[in-house]
Amino acid sequence: MVSFHGGLDSPNPQDGKRIKSKVLVLHGADDPLVSQEDIKAFEQELREEIKNRQSCL
Repeated sequence: MVSFHGGLDSPNPQDGKRIKSKVLVLHGADDPLVSQEDIKAFEQELREEIKNRQSCL
């Protein structure tokens, strides 16, 4: 699964448990369309739900 400057909010964060594929998220830190709150929530969801991962935040 790949996201390039996509929306990072999750209507149902529990859905993260169902992700079985590798995930690549490319997101610019200065992207004005996604709030810092959404970025932090997305990072937290990944930490909690996705095991065996590599990240570069």
